[in-house]
Amino acid sequence: MPGANQYYAQQFIDAIPGTGGIITAIAKKVGCDWHTAKKYIVSYTTVNRAYQDECEKVLDLAESKTIEMIHASDGQMIRYYLSTKGKHRGYTERQELKIEVKELDSAIERELARVAVGGKAEVSVKAAGNANADAVADSVPQ
Repeated sequence: MPGANQYYAQQFIDAIPGTGGIITAIAKKVGCDWHTAKKYIVSYTTVNRAYQDECEKVLDLAESKTIEMIHASDGQMIRYYLSTKGKHRGYTERQELKIEVKELDSAIERELARVAVGGKAEVSVKAAGNANADAVADSVPQ
């Protein structure tokens, strides 16, 4: 048996199945604190592999339940699945944004002036050819 603060990687590997990848559950099965369990998961390739396998099993379970709900005609789940797994087929929720060029120019000028005040960049709004460039340039401290 290892000393009070010493554990073996195999103890963690044996403890991982059935935990769902929950580090607290792994630590409890080994009899150590959360940070020790996390350290072994990060430090030992074999423990990390066992941990990743457990996490993937839970993900597989969740995906299989998702498919069951789709087969049961759950409309919300169908929509969710299409918006995540069906993106390559165009099933995404897109938002259209309509902005006037005048509004965009004004927003750019405000942002440039804000950056210039912070001293992080120089502003040359006159180069943009905007009719309001003189007013903005005059309001920016030199």
